[in-house]
Amino acid sequence: MMKSLYIVLAAILTLQVATSQTLPTNTEFYKNKGIEAKLEDFNGSKYLNDNFAPSVVEDRLTQKKTDKYLRYDALNDFFEMRDTKEASKPAFLKKEIGLDVVYDGKPFVYMLYFDESGQQQYGYLHRLGTLGNKVVYAKYGKTLRMPEKAKTTLENDRKGRISDEKYFLVENRGSVSPIDIDRKSVVDFYEKNQQAAIKNYIKENKLKFKEVDDVIQLSQFMN
Repeated sequence: MMKSLYIVLAAILTLQVATSQTLPTNTEFYKNKGIEAKLEDFNGSKYLNDNFAPSVVEDRLTQKKTDKYLRYDALNDFFEMRDTKEASKPAFLKKEIGLDVVYDGKPFVYMLYFDESGQQQYGYLHRLGTLGNKVVYAKYGKTLRMPEKAKTTLENDRKGRISDEKYFLVENRGSVSPIDIDRKSVVDFYEKNQQAAIKNYIKENKLKFKEVDDVIQLSQFMN
C-alpha cells in the first residue's frame, strides 16, 4: 500500500522541463501582436524571488509531503522546481487542485477564484490567514511595459519593464473574490466587541495593509 501511495505522488509531481525563457508564455498581451519578447529585453524579474527556496509539496489526497526547492514565476503563475538547490535543470510543478505548496514558509493553494475583472480563474493564491471568520489570500502577478525601438538615431532603444502587482482576496461562502483592505475596512471583519482592540493594535503597530505582512501580522494577533 505504501509503495502505491508513493507511485501516486510521483505521478502527481510529474516534472516537465521548463525550457522557454520567453516573456511570457501565457499572456495574450503580446501574443496577439506577434511580438517575441525575451527576458533580456526587460528590466525586472518575472519571479517573486529569484532564488530557489526550500519548500514542501503536499498532496491532500494521499496526505504525502515531499521536500523540494521551488521558485514562483508570478508572471506565468507556476512553480519551478528542483530536487536540490544546485540542480542544473529546473522543471515546473504540475498544476492540480489538491496539490498545495509551502514555498519559503508561505502556504500557496491552487484553486478557483474570481480575478479583478470578475472572471473565474484557476491559479495559485498565497493564504495569509483569517481576519475575523474570513480567510484572506493574496494574488501575485506582474505587469509588462513592452520594449520600444528608438525612433531616431539620436535615441536609444528603451528596454521593457516587469513590475510587481498584487491584490487581496477573501473567501466568502465558498467563493473567493477580490477585496480592498485598508486601516478602516479591515475593522469590519471583526465582531463589535473586538473592534476597539483591533483599532488600537493597528494604530500602535502602524499597519497600513499595503503589504501582505500587515495582514499576516493582524491575523496572528487575533488568532
